[in-house]
Amino acid sequence: HENANKQGVMHRDISTGNILIFRDSNGESFGRLMDYDHAKTTKEFTPLTPKTKDLSDDGLEKRKRSVQSVIEEDQPSMVVEDDVVREALKWVDIPSLAAHYVMKSVGVFLPTSGSQKSPISTSDLRWDNE
Repeated sequence: HENANKQGVMHRDISTGNILIFRDSNGESFGRLMDYDHAKTTKEFTPLTPKTKDLSDDGLEKRKRSVQSVIEEDQPSMVVEDDVVREALKWVDIPSLAAHYVMKSVGVFLPTSGSQKSPISTSDLRWDNE
């Protein structure tokens, strides 16, 4: 998605049904955005940029706690590392929306039964790749 956006392609139909999850030869999971039939190409566009430029402000801790609170209330068995919440808040500055973004993103990595073995990190989501 990021590569397409850099070239002026806007997907316009991002949903969990349009993301395919694969495993590489090392067993690591990664996703690919599919189904570009609603996509548009433009020559004039603004590439994706984080909404929150400065994550070092005093309000960050309060927003992170708000995100974690929503996740704990809606998905009590879901455990995410602090880096996941921080990364989500870069893109979605409203804590409740950032929480739902995290829950949807992390949900595909959770076991269908049993408990989660360890907290999900940005590495698990491949959000740490530039």
